[in-house]
Amino acid sequence: MSRLARLILATLCFAGVALPQTAAALIVSYIDASGNSLIVSTGGLLSFAPAVLGTTSSVTVVVANRDTAPAVLNSVVISGDAFQLVGAPLPNITIAPNTDVRFTVQFAPKAIGAASGSLTITGLVQTRLTLSGVGLGPTFSYQLPGGVL
Repeated sequence: MSRLARLILATLCFAGVALPQTAAALIVSYIDASGNSLIVSTGGLLSFAPAVLGTTSSVTVVVANRDTAPAVLNSVVISGDAFQLVGAPLPNITIAPNTDVRFTVQFAPKAIGAASGSLTITGLVQTRLTLSGVGLGPTFSYQLPGGVL
């Protein structure tokens, strides 16, 4: 860093001018079907419990602001035919210090087999997560009377 840049930075700090919020302010995590909370970062994976066609599997996504200043959550975008947002925040919502915003991502398989998609959460930095689930077909069971073969 040049001497002039250091001088300008020092002047801004001592003059009480707020410097930009750090990227670490927003923490993204999710709560799986078992109630476990897992922190994820960009490139991370959100795995859904397998779901029979016509049913859903869900996770709760938590975007937390652990900074001392408010943080802006610009957007939440989902892709993939089998995935949908429920209760997603409005664009450009401000998250107060030490609070969070929660919403649900649902997996509703359209076909038997693996399904994938993505979830992109944009604040000061962008967090892009891969969504993964497996669609199951209906099961058939039959029991012989008296259990005799």
